[in-house]
Amino acid sequence: MRWGTCALIWLIAVATWLAWAPLEFRPADEIEFELIFAADLETTAHFFFLIPYAIAVAALEPAREGRFQKVSKRVVILAIVLELGQWWIRGRALSPYDLLLGIAGALLAVWIFERRLRGKLAAQRFLQGLVAVTCIFLLAGIIHTSVELDRGLYLSGWQSDHEIVAGDEVGGNRTYRGSVVNALICAGEGAGRLCINERSSSEEKRAFAALAEKSQHVSVHATVRSDTDLQEGPARIVTFSNGPLERNVMLGQEGRDLVFRIRTPRSGLNGVDMQFSLPEAIESGKNTRVTAEFKKGALFLSAEAGGVTRSGSYRPRLLQSSLEIRGKGEAHVPLVFLNRSGVVAFLLLLAGTAILIPARGALAVRASGKAIQGQIKDSTSPV
Repeated sequence: MRWGTCALIWLIAVATWLAWAPLEFRPADEIEFELIFAADLETTAHFFFLIPYAIAVAALEPAREGRFQKVSKRVVILAIVLELGQWWIRGRALSPYDLLLGIAGALLAVWIFERRLRGKLAAQRFLQGLVAVTCIFLLAGIIHTSVELDRGLYLSGWQSDHEIVAGDEVGGNRTYRGSVVNALICAGEGAGRLCINERSSSEEKRAFAALAEKSQHVSVHATVRSDTDLQEGPARIVTFSNGPLERNVMLGQEGRDLVFRIRTPRSGLNGVDMQFSLPEAIESGKNTRVTAEFKKGALFLSAEAGGVTRSGSYRPRLLQSSLEIRGKGEAHVPLVFLNRSGVVAFLLLLAGTAILIPARGALAVRASGKAIQGQIKDSTSPV
């Protein structure tokens, strides 16, 4: 397989990763089809993300009539496939605006390449530079993601005038179908720990909000018995909020999943920008002790029923979070899974580096070959 073909396949893989990487922690009920145009950074990025692939196709395409149309056709096909694929990616939304922006940016880049750059650089050298630049942006993205994962994940702006309600939302309309008892929201730990509930006074809630921000440690506890496996809303187990649009913290249930929202600069005033769930945590008809904990950027969820505990945790790292299932009398078997997006990014970076190495070697061999040919030519010239 030619080096140029390898570079082209690698650029397709990068574009696929950018389009299909699951955006975790978005609300589970986010729409799958967008018809509202948003002029934000993510939308603007769609204008550029197919440009490397489009230029690579143009550089590899032999000079012949109808070349621009052929390159355009390939770009449009890839753009449509990548955008349609987002329909099945949780947290991504299929958008005709993103599709049109991607195609427009790629075709504009091909037109500029054909008019201004074609013939001025050797195709392999140009592709080498294209892969190198893409690797640099990929590395920058990985570093940025590593830094940003926990930035903004701290308790701030908590409001002590919010109400605490167990079994429903403040103002109603998110009723828990079943029973909720012993609901507590706690801040701090050890001797300085403070817990509040529905009967807590304004002074206690004010002290709690201050302690939560100071200690960066909040936990929510309750015992529930669900009457159905079809809870929705999420149905509120306990909430410290000012209605459905603004809250400090909430523990709820969606279907059989345990859902946790907490107010941080990263998750927003309602906690929905970074929502956490523990799948299949609560079965109907079983008394279940549920707990959610936030501690200095790390989150822990657990549900215990009949001696069996299901727990999950999120720590702000690029490559790893953990899911654990413990059963009564069973050995603890941690099931550690990797953040697929981060792993794929690293693999793509390694693959891009591997592609550049033989390319540099090929260029060096070609240069030395030309030098040798020049020396031979000089030595055979008549004196």
